[in-house]
Amino acid sequence: MPLQCADKPLTDGSERSNKREGKNKHSNNTDMQTKKMTVEQGKRCNISRFPNFHRSGSIKGMKKLYYGKDALLVRCGQYIYNVTSEPSIYNQATI
Repeated sequence: MPLQCADKPLTDGSERSNKREGKNKHSNNTDMQTKKMTVEQGKRCNISRFPNFHRSGSIKGMKKLYYGKDALLVRCGQYIYNVTSEPSIYNQATI
């Protein structure tokens, strides 16, 4: 049997998950945003001195477990750097 519209119950007997109802449905995910910087720009500001993780890692997880939700992250090459201690580097990077 085919499934019905989202406002109608499912016909196969499964229940719809209500996990997201309490969250703001119109958030723009700026809490997971990073800015980008070229490798040349990163070398000029010595970005390698900051804590980092590979681009395949979870930004959400790193902010939650280690850096804090307001961390300033910049992607440079294959790595994402936490430049919270120097916001000027974050401001130099592009979105």
